[in-house]
Amino acid sequence: MPHRFSQPTLLQGAVVSTTALLVISLGGCTNASPKDSPPGNGPEGAVVVPPGLDAASTKLLAQAVRLQDGVGADFDGDGVDEVKVEVANGVVLTWFDQDQNGSPEMLRRKRPNGDVELLFDPDEDGFPNTYEVQRATEREILEDLDRNQVHDRRRLEVYDGSGNMQVTLSHLDKSGTWVQDDQFTVTRRRAKCGVKQPGAPANGSVGPDCFDPPQQTLNRPGDVIVVYDSGGAQDSQGFCSRAHSEKIGKAVACALGQVRGCLKDTNGDEYRRMMTALGSGRRMSIDCGMICGGQAAADDSGVSFPSASLDRMSDAELCSALLHEMLHWAGTPDSGDTHGDGVDRVYACGRYCGGARGCTYTSAGATQNYDTTCQVTPAKDCAICAGTVAEKLKCGQRTEQRPAVTPLGGVCHAGLACVAGDCLDTIENRLLTCDGVDTGMLSGPCCNSCPSTCNRSNDLPCPAGPISQTTCDGTPPACK
Repeated sequence: MPHRFSQPTLLQGAVVSTTALLVISLGGCTNASPKDSPPGNGPEGAVVVPPGLDAASTKLLAQAVRLQDGVGADFDGDGVDEVKVEVANGVVLTWFDQDQNGSPEMLRRKRPNGDVELLFDPDEDGFPNTYEVQRATEREILEDLDRNQVHDRRRLEVYDGSGNMQVTLSHLDKSGTWVQDDQFTVTRRRAKCGVKQPGAPANGSVGPDCFDPPQQTLNRPGDVIVVYDSGGAQDSQGFCSRAHSEKIGKAVACALGQVRGCLKDTNGDEYRRMMTALGSGRRMSIDCGMICGGQAAADDSGVSFPSASLDRMSDAELCSALLHEMLHWAGTPDSGDTHGDGVDRVYACGRYCGGARGCTYTSAGATQNYDTTCQVTPAKDCAICAGTVAEKLKCGQRTEQRPAVTPLGGVCHAGLACVAGDCLDTIENRLLTCDGVDTGMLSGPCCNSCPSTCNRSNDLPCPAGPISQTTCDGTPPACK
C-alpha cells in the first residue's frame, strides 16, 4: 500500500466539455425505453437549468466538468488549477493541492480494474492520515488516529448481492494485529435496478437506479447533477413535479454554497472528497418518491426524496437534508453504528453546514442551542463534522482535570521527617474538543494533595479554584 505522495507530471492541452452542468431532464425514462416517460413530460432530451442556481454554483459545476474531462479544476476561482490530473498506464491520478505548495492534501487513484483509492493528507507530511480503497464488492478505510504515521483503525465494508453492507470496525493492537471492535449490517434502502421497491404497491415502479439506462439522451459525463422532472403538477414514478423540481433546484444551489463555504472551512478532507466526486464522471441523480419507508435516501447513483417530505420541508430544511444525502453519495463514512443515532459525521455536517437549521435547533423538545433528541449543540455538531484536531478546535474547546497515570514523585516535603514524598493526587489538565477528543496535556501535571506526614511544602501545587473551562456552549464559526 502506498504511503507517500510525489508530484506528478501533468497533462496539457485537454479539451473542455461543453455539456450541461446541472440539468433537469424532461425526457427521462423507466427501465424500458425513453418513450415510456411519465405523462406530462416535455420533448425528449430537453434541458432546463433550474431556478435558483447562482453564478457561484454554476462556476463550481463548470470546474467539475473540466475535471471530468481530465483537464483539472480551479474550484477556488483564483485562476490556477488546484486540482490536476495525470493518466499513465491506464491509471487516472487526481491531485488536490489546495494551497498550491506542491504538497497535495488529497490523491485519488483510479486503476484500470475499476478500483479507486483515496489518500487524505491534510497536514501535508507525506503520510496519508486516511487511506481508502473502493473495490467492486468492498471498501476498506484505514485511519491514523494517533497521527504517528501508523494506520491504527480500520473500517471494512463488504457488499452482498442484495445491496446489504456488512461493516467491521477494528483497531491495531501493540503486536500489529487487527482486533475486531464491532460488526453490523446495514440494509440498502433503495432497490436495485428493475427490483420493485420494498413496501411499494403491486404495480410499483422500478428503483431509481433504473433512471440511468445507457440509451438515455442526457446520460453524458458532463451532466453533473440531474433532477428528474415530470413537467407536471404531481410527482410521477420517481419524476418530480415542476414545483418540486424548482424547490430541489434551490436546495442544490444552497447545498453547493455550503460545500464551498462551511464544509471547506470545517472539514477540508470531506470538501475535497465532494469536489473530486463531482468531477469523477459519476452523475448524481435526484428523483422524487422512489424510496421505501418514507425517508430520504442516497447511494452511489444519486438521491431520492419522498414526495411528502418535499411538501413538508422548508427551503432551509431541504438544503440541510440534501447536503446530508450528498455526503452519503460522495462516500463520507457513517459512524460506528447503523447511522440511526443522528450524531455521526454525515448528520453533523448536514445540520451544521446546512444553514440556519444547524445554529438554532427547531426539533421537538429542542432549545435554541441544544437538541434534546440527539444531545448535540452547534459547537458539538461542528466538532463532529470537523476532521483534524485543528479543525475541531476552531469549533470550541474545553479543559478538564484528570488523574495522571503516573504520580509525581519527590514533590512533597516535611523537613527531615519527609525529605521527598510522592504526591497522593496527581492531576493533569487535558485539552478536549467539543466532541470529546483528547488532544493531549494542556498543562501540568500538578500535585493536588500530599501525604499528611509530608505536606509542609509542595513543589508543584495545583492552582486554586476550578480549572475546567469550556467554550463549547458558545457560537461556532459558521453560526457567527
